[in-house]
Amino acid sequence: MADDAAAKALAEKEAGNVFYKNKDYDEAIAAYGRAIELDPESETAALCYSNRSAVFQIQKKFAKAEKDAQSCLAIKPDFVKGYIRLALSQRKQAKFEEAVKTINDGLTRSPNDADLLKAMGSVETAKKKIQAKAISAAKADAFTAARLETVRKELSSLQERREIMLGRREEVNMQAKQLYRGTRRTAITLQQLNELPEDCTSYMAVGKMFLRKPLSETKVILEEKTNKANASIQQLKSKEEYLTKILDDNNKEIKSLVASVQPR
Repeated sequence: MADDAAAKALAEKEAGNVFYKNKDYDEAIAAYGRAIELDPESETAALCYSNRSAVFQIQKKFAKAEKDAQSCLAIKPDFVKGYIRLALSQRKQAKFEEAVKTINDGLTRSPNDADLLKAMGSVETAKKKIQAKAISAAKADAFTAARLETVRKELSSLQERREIMLGRREEVNMQAKQLYRGTRRTAITLQQLNELPEDCTSYMAVGKMFLRKPLSETKVILEEKTNKANASIQQLKSKEEYLTKILDDNNKEIKSLVASVQPR
């Protein structure tokens, strides 16, 4: 019965190898599994564990590949390829210290083995790459944090400036409106005065008093007042336009700052 099981296990192993060569990996895994069940502690089982580990590596199932390689070595501890498969599975999972130990265990069994030494080099190279990436990521995180803090401060300053400019523009706008209303009242008064006879006497309010003045002199005073108010309105409009431009530039800077820290 034992010889029969061993023969069937060997047949399943050979079938698995054919599936493996044909890249029919699921069938290869199944065949190797049946061989292991038929003769679990044999050299055939050890080789099936090794071959199935290779299949799992192709499928990027490195945890399963690691487990099969360990099972292979438990049965056949002098099998160099088992150490190589185990170390590769561990390296792919970034288990670098374990991979180094695995290779050293293999070198104890087969000193100066070229494949084991090559595997050691691959582990060291992968470890350095991972460490370099970690350092680079840490530097990038530090830079990003510093950049975000700088942007936060600049944004706060721009927003504060924006509020100040808005307040100033509103103040200028209110002053212009007040002057405009005054010119409208003066224009109405001048219109009414022009309807009066030229020899008519007028009175101008000064504080709580009323001063008597010729109609012509009153008109001149009101016209000068209107001209002065119109000039002031033009100045205020220019100032408002200037403040609006500053606000537009300020808003563009805010948008640019926000965009600079958005993910791309």
